[in-house]
Amino acid sequence: SHLVKAENWTSGLRAWKTFGDPVPVIVHDPRLGDALLNSGDGSYFSGAYSQDRFRWTSGLAVDAVLSTPVTELQWQTLDLDLRGSDNDQVLRTWDHRTGFMPTIARSSGASCIFSFPGREGLDGLMTIIPLSAPRSDTPRQALRISNGEPYRVRLQVFPDGRCGMAVNGAALFVSNDRLEDQVPLRLVTYGNSWRTRMLLGPVTITEGVPGDIDWTVISRVIPATMPPGPTQASNTLRNRQPQPALKR
Repeated sequence: SHLVKAENWTSGLRAWKTFGDPVPVIVHDPRLGDALLNSGDGSYFSGAYSQDRFRWTSGLAVDAVLSTPVTELQWQTLDLDLRGSDNDQVLRTWDHRTGFMPTIARSSGASCIFSFPGREGLDGLMTIIPLSAPRSDTPRQALRISNGEPYRVRLQVFPDGRCGMAVNGAALFVSNDRLEDQVPLRLVTYGNSWRTRMLLGPVTITEGVPGDIDWTVISRVIPATMPPGPTQASNTLRNRQPQPALKR
């Protein structure tokens, strides 16, 4: 695997197209350094999408450091997702201020997303999209990522088109559905930061499947310690990819 893109926000938003009102801004955080604040106020999402599109034939890994301090039970969210992008003309006709970001893929495929909280209300603090909601007999305890401490998210597109999501080095999800073949991806982030600061810190995009996460074991627990990024971690554990998907 090799590094495709690294974003630490020190050059502003030149590589991104912002949307929403209020518009996202770069802020400084003592733990993350420079970071993107989505600025959404609850009326609509505010966010940004990458100007570049990324091929994923050999796999694609997005690593991002986030801080998501939840202080209210609504209008505080941070989403990070990879979207198929082969219908970009709709972006040219959108004013990038009102409404929601239009669909930029001609056909639907697998979801490759991280979103926290998973919904409004207390239940949202206990889950992450795309995970299913916790069972009613489980302890009603907010996930540790709601406290504002930095943590690392990975979105991993596998060469067969499935998507994995991991937090702090623990694989939490691998999709059964697959992305549309040969359709490049844009990285999109958006959300709401009413009375808080939902922050997207440093982001790296790596071609391939870094070997530092064991995708054969799906965890239910988010580790307390944030691991190093993929550029510092071992990339030799190739046998840790999930089993091949069943053909449809």
